[in-house]
Amino acid sequence: PKTPRADEAFKYLLNVFITTRNYKDALTVMENIGKRDKSIEYAYQKVAYYRGIDLYNTYQFKDAIEHFDKAIANPLDKSVTAQSYYWKGEAQFAMKRYDDAAETYKKFLFEPGAAAQDEYFTANYNLGYAFFKKRSYAEAITWFRKYASITPVEDNKKLNDALLRIGDSYFLTRDFTNAADFYGQAARIRVLNTDYALYQRALCLGLAGDKTKKITELESLVKNFPNSFYAIDSKFEIGRTYIELGNNENAMKYFKSVVTEHPGSKVVSRALVMQGVIYYNTDQNEKAIAVYKQVLKDFPGSPQANEALKGIKEISIQTGRPELYSEVIENTPFANVSRASLDSTHYVSAEGLYLKGECDGAITGFTSYLQKYPEGIFTLHSNFYMAECLYNKNQFDKAIVNYEFVLEKPKNIFTEKSLAKAAAIYYQKKDYFEARKLFERLEKQSEFPQFLTDARIGLMRTNYRLDNLDAAKGFADKVLMRENLPKALENEATLIQAKSALKSNDLELAFTKFETVAGNARSTAVGAEAKYFMAYIRYVQQQFNVSEKEIFALAEKFSAFDYWVAKGFILLADNYVAMGDAFQAKHTLQSIIDNYEGEELKNVAKDKLRILVESEKPAQERKGPEDIEIEMGSDGNKKNKAEGDQSND
Repeated sequence: PKTPRADEAFKYLLNVFITTRNYKDALTVMENIGKRDKSIEYAYQKVAYYRGIDLYNTYQFKDAIEHFDKAIANPLDKSVTAQSYYWKGEAQFAMKRYDDAAETYKKFLFEPGAAAQDEYFTANYNLGYAFFKKRSYAEAITWFRKYASITPVEDNKKLNDALLRIGDSYFLTRDFTNAADFYGQAARIRVLNTDYALYQRALCLGLAGDKTKKITELESLVKNFPNSFYAIDSKFEIGRTYIELGNNENAMKYFKSVVTEHPGSKVVSRALVMQGVIYYNTDQNEKAIAVYKQVLKDFPGSPQANEALKGIKEISIQTGRPELYSEVIENTPFANVSRASLDSTHYVSAEGLYLKGECDGAITGFTSYLQKYPEGIFTLHSNFYMAECLYNKNQFDKAIVNYEFVLEKPKNIFTEKSLAKAAAIYYQKKDYFEARKLFERLEKQSEFPQFLTDARIGLMRTNYRLDNLDAAKGFADKVLMRENLPKALENEATLIQAKSALKSNDLELAFTKFETVAGNARSTAVGAEAKYFMAYIRYVQQQFNVSEKEIFALAEKFSAFDYWVAKGFILLADNYVAMGDAFQAKHTLQSIIDNYEGEELKNVAKDKLRILVESEKPAQERKGPEDIEIEMGSDGNKKNKAEGDQSND
């Protein structure tokens, strides 16, 4: 390294690494060059940026940020500097460092020439999201509205989403008039979450005082989107609004519809309580009592059960029948009034710590509560909140116990989240059978789009892990139907579609799918895997020269992924064998044995090389005298090659 021509050698190596897109080693080489001229400095900024992109694409966000900072520290190319700010912001956002992300996005937007970058529009959108995640809703509105005013018309999905977030931000700051306006704008685009936009708009109209319009719009939603997640909530809201307008008959119709048509919904307990309220208000006390008792039986310990108890107590007092309430209390384990006050005090103390994010104290408090009040009013809440704390502290084996307590109860406000978290724990533990069971329950019981998507992603992955490719492919199809799907998830689902097609021997469909992934997932392990299978398919089709080209493209474009490159070169050796070039095959396998560090593929290469060498031995041993090469000696007599060699000793 200290020789006069060291820098020249380093530059040669640098060109090799840049040509093969090996940015990691290219950076190492550049940092070892003694005198870096202007061209090297320019190259250093670009290579640092490209290395950052590689790391970002493999979810190594912290290391990616370090490399973007290296590019920013060498601001020779304004375009690269701006891009580095943008992707640094993306990495910070992915790490949930929303304050840092917001500042970095702003730096990108104010960089000279940023407006000419493709990411300029998206940066405004992402900045809005950074503030939205921080709950800084006024700033979120500013940046989302800026994005909405400048974005190209053809990007309807992102515009639709921005309008929804503007609506949400106004809603959360109780500006219901503006919220209704932007929800309406989003609904008119009709590209993304139209039912959600209509539902939220109707709620805002009601909160702004126009209850009749609220009912009209919710009824329209139920009619036009009968299978929507918001159809059930819409029916409940219509019923509740009719009560506010004094129309008990119509209200009862909608509450009964919720109970009879959606028996598995968590809204059922609320609808039953509202039925009880209507019966009580219309002097139908026996019907009210019957409904309240149904709530106590089917939803013990829930907030609605407490409402039912209050309703029965009110009827007991109004009708002068104290024995009615006493009988219910005696037959309802969680309703012991003498313990209820202490129960509540003990629970509220632990809940307060949980809400402040003090999980250590909350866990102690909830544990104490559950020991003292195993049949208490708040056992459901305590188990769920305790599970959440344990989950956040990575104490998964303990968390699963509390989640499963929640899951043993009738469907409640914590069921879906508990299913999602418990399934995730089993998946992380590689217990794919148990994870699949919970994801199946989540798919059946989910009432929110995100939980349904999570369930289908989980079912796609667990079936894939369990080698049930047909089922995995079916769920991959469903996952890909989701709007605004993250690119990494889209690539994962498409890869599973491709492998399913490969298993079914639909080679051209598989190749097309793999090609899509390889193109969309550049600089990622998923992309490298897809590129490998493109080469493999051409090998199976006996298109050996095409397969060879795909392998060289894999080595060039995905050089950072040693496993897939090595696997590709093993396949290359198979191609050479098929083409009758045993010499090249042996040389290729030997290079893997000498240079690749992973034992698995190194052993595969050794086995293939051994088989190849042994396959050549019988051919040599079968050679007869007529097959042996003959040379003419100086005396004109023929002698075999072995004799000729011996004469030279």
